Amino acid sequence: MILNMMVESNSMRSISRVVAVSINTVTKLLIEAGEAWAKYHNNTVRDVETTRVECDEIWSFVYAKDKNVDNAKTAPDGAGDVWT
Repeated sequence: MILNMMVESNSMRSISRVVAVSINTVTKLLIEAGEAWAKYHNNTVRDVETTRVECDEIWSFVYAKDKNVDNAKTAPDGAGDVWT
């Protein structure tokens, strides 16, 4: 159930509340599942030929969103919107 909830994008804290387990249990399972999926992927996905790769950007922010950085008195250098 925990893994199904992770796949559905539930937060770790909400999963721990709904399933009635410690957040440490959810974290441990997430790490173990990630390691297992990485091992499976690395062992099975080989020699993939492609002529086109499409990537999406990821937006986040450091400390505060750009629109709020000027109002923040203690904003560090580099604070604001970040694109990956």
